[in-house]
Amino acid sequence: MKKILGIFILAFSLSCAAGAGPIGLGLKAGIDLDNQNSAGPGMGVTQATLVGVTGGAFADIQLAGPFYVQPEAEYIQKGAQFNVSLMNLNTTDNFLYEYLEIPLLLKAQTELVPGLKGYLLAGPALAFLLTETTTVTGPGAGASANDTRFYPNTEWSLAFGGGVEFQGFLLDIRYDLGLDSASQTQFPNSQYGQNNALSFDLGYRLF
Repeated sequence: MKKILGIFILAFSLSCAAGAGPIGLGLKAGIDLDNQNSAGPGMGVTQATLVGVTGGAFADIQLAGPFYVQPEAEYIQKGAQFNVSLMNLNTTDNFLYEYLEIPLLLKAQTELVPGLKGYLLAGPALAFLLTETTTVTGPGAGASANDTRFYPNTEWSLAFGGGVEFQGFLLDIRYDLGLDSASQTQFPNSQYGQNNALSFDLGYRLF
């Protein structure tokens, strides 16, 4: 899957460069709601949503008519939170991943009413791990630990969503579906541990 996505990105980038139309540039920032695929909570363990932040820059290049390609570069937090209750000992375990993510999205845009545009977008994203921090809070919990060395350096995902744009201001809602296991594991092709994130961004088009 990763090789196929890599070939797709390269071919798509070359085709866009060859037939590039008008180019726009903007900035965006927001929050995301994160979780991980898991084999199911164990006894006394429940999974909760981890709230992260995201922000970065985007460009859009018109291909033809309402169709654009939208490359981005953004900082994004992903991860998981687990609440543990065993033998009257309650802790909250946070696994926070910080990534530099590079999505390459295909966008279809149309004018909904004068001045208001709507769009849908989808495509692959490659994320580079910056840090992974494990934090346990509760009675007897220790300090946060930087466990970056135990985790994969990259993560592939599929991003899809949509939004609206009015006078240069954008509201974007997107879901990142993880394809690789991001969890500490001896098995890089594990069926568990993929990061998933639902993000809400506000943006502004510079030109």
